[in-house]
Amino acid sequence: GVGASAGGLEAFRKLLIALPANSGMAFVLIQHLDPKHESMMVSLLAGHTSMSIVQAADGMPIEPNHVYLIPPRAYLAIGDGVLLLSQPRERHGARMPFDFFLRSLAEACGKRAICAVLSGTGTDGSQGVKEIKEHGGLVIAQDPEEAAYDGMPRSAIGAAVVDLVL
Repeated sequence: GVGASAGGLEAFRKLLIALPANSGMAFVLIQHLDPKHESMMVSLLAGHTSMSIVQAADGMPIEPNHVYLIPPRAYLAIGDGVLLLSQPRERHGARMPFDFFLRSLAEACGKRAICAVLSGTGTDGSQGVKEIKEHGGLVIAQDPEEAAYDGMPRSAIGAAVVDLVL
């Protein structure tokens, strides 16, 4: 699970360029999106990897070497090998979609879970990284000095469970 907010598009691009296309892993990108507009993230990221990139749909099976993007106006979770969509209950400014996803990732994947907190403002992800760590997973944060916006990575680092700062 990879999360970002402000500055996330560029951070996602750099990550996808650096990743091998045949790692055997699936990547779920949680980006804070404007709920009033359709997302263009699939087309904006498609040229930066040869992995298949799709917008997540409810019940979609998770496959290796694929990238899944959260759609606008939704929370995304994982369970029994599929992606699960739900409607957020909180008002727009109070939503924490990355924390929501990381909780389900920790429960579904345990020590196989890996999360990365990238550029963004605020604290989304800082609770979810604790759950990933409690279940034996790996927690990575983008180096705040290299992030366009350092709030999310610094908040994750402040949770004192980050294994790697890269």
